[in-house]
Order: sequence, then structure tokens, then C-alpha cells
Amino acid sequence: MKNKIDKETNNWKEEWQNMPEFKAEKIQSYKKIVVHFNDQEGVEAFEELIGQKLGKQPSIAYPSRIVRTYSDKRYYDEGEVK
Repeated sequence: MKNKIDKETNNWKEEWQNMPEFKAEKIQSYKKIVVHFNDQEGVEAFEELIGQKLGKQPSIAYPSRIVRTYSDKRYYDEGEVK
């Protein structure tokens, strides 16, 4: 399937001239552990200890990290704001 966007209007290299540099932070863990629980009471005690709920997610961060979203950010030229 061909890209339907005209290559002239989607040339990011031309559009990016004189734009501020973007550097994504590398967020790496200092240490990773696996914790096993014998029962639900152990899970609840651990949640109380760390101040976080354990859901269905495969991992957590301690302390909680702020979730950063960049996929909703867009650059528009003057007059193109949608």
C-alpha cells in the first residue's frame, strides 16, 4: 500500500530547519527484582508498604513514575492549527 501523503508536503527534514533540538531522556532502572506472593494478603501488605496498587501490569516503578506521552504532540505551521 502506497503512502497517500504527498512527499512534498511531508518532507520532515525541510520542516525541521531551525527547530529546537529534542532529546529523549533515557529512563533506565537501577535495579530490577521479582517478588512472589503466597496469597492475596501478602499482595495487599506489599501494596500498603509501597503505596501502590498492583494491577494486571507486568511491572511497576518505585517510586511511581510520571507517564510521559509525546504521541499527541504535533507541529503545525502558522495558520494550520487544526
